[in-house]
Amino acid sequence: DKASKTKINVNSSRSSSSRSSRVSPIGTRVLHEDDHVRIWEFRIAPNQRCQYHRHYHPYVYFNLAESTTVELAKSGDVAPGATPRLQYAGQSTFVTANQLGEHAVLNVGTGTFLQFIVEFFCPC
Repeated sequence: DKASKTKINVNSSRSSSSRSSRVSPIGTRVLHEDDHVRIWEFRIAPNQRCQYHRHYHPYVYFNLAESTTVELAKSGDVAPGATPRLQYAGQSTFVTANQLGEHAVLNVGTGTFLQFIVEFFCPC
């Protein structure tokens, strides 16, 4: 079956000097991973949050559906200075190595939050 042939083992011992061997769970599931990129699907139902996570690599995200989210601190409270943010369908943003951080996200909208995230294993 095709799905079993394309399954990615995210706990692989394979590592590269250009990236951490740890996989920080920044999305719902890994769709693809190779020596250059890791592609995540990221879904959050209304009134749900993702796990607090750290970004280790530059990345770009693509919103596939419109929703409203707010950034959360490690405590689970709304991060200082954070306000609800409308995520437009079709919006994409590149996050450089100097902008990396850690956070969680709460979906405060009425629709499912859906993003694809592409992490780059290069010095971008």
